[in-house]
Amino acid sequence: MSYLASVIRDTSLSCVPVAQISGAPATIIVVCTAQVGGQTLDLGTILVSQGFAFASFSNDAKPVYMPYLVAELTAKQAKRGLWAASDLPHPNALLFKSVGNQR
Repeated sequence: MSYLASVIRDTSLSCVPVAQISGAPATIIVVCTAQVGGQTLDLGTILVSQGFAFASFSNDAKPVYMPYLVAELTAKQAKRGLWAASDLPHPNALLFKSVGNQR
C-alpha cells in the first residue's frame, strides 16, 4: 500500500472517462492514471491487482471493465490483500444478493 501512496503523493494524477453504460442512471467508467518514469500506471489496476479493490460487474453479471477482472483473478490466485482470507465471500456476490433482496 505504501507503493500506491507514493504514486499518489509524488505524481500528477489524471482521470478520464473511458466508457458510458446506458441505463437509469447512466454509469460512466473513469480510469485514473499517473505518469511514473515514462510509464502510465492505472491506479485502479494497482488497487485491484494488490487485492485492495475488486472488479465491478453490471446488473446482468458481466464485468464492467475486463482489465480489472483479470487483475482481480491474478490477486485472488496470489492471495493478495482481501483474497488472503480463505473464507472471504466475493464482494459482488454480496452486492447481487443485497440488490436481489430489495426487489
